[in-house]
Amino acid sequence: MQGEGMTARPMEIPPARAHFMEPDLHWRVREMPPGFRVTGVSRRLMAASPHPVQHMILSDGLATVSVFVTRMDRPEDRMRGLTRSGGLHAVVLPWGDYQVTVLGEVPEAAVRLIAESVFHEGEGSR
Repeated sequence: MQGEGMTARPMEIPPARAHFMEPDLHWRVREMPPGFRVTGVSRRLMAASPHPVQHMILSDGLATVSVFVTRMDRPEDRMRGLTRSGGLHAVVLPWGDYQVTVLGEVPEAAVRLIAESVFHEGEGSR
């Protein structure tokens, strides 16, 4: 492609790091807002983390909430907090050696309820 001051060059695309793998089905959500249910679960390697990231999708048919769970090796890297951008709310909580991030265009109370309800069946608590 060429244009004013532009010349196209072949681009090298690095190998993708988003390798999908079997999800850990022991990660659960104990309590969800009325009408919500888990509609999808995946686990993959992502560029931002050296460990696989579990992704659960919750929906009531209108709104969707994403739950991400990833192992954090260093305690100082684990975060805790709430943020908002327009109608999008996000909550981040530690869970043992893991970090749970919940985000969606739902009320703050909904993401907080979900984040506080995430657990790993067969392991200890937060």
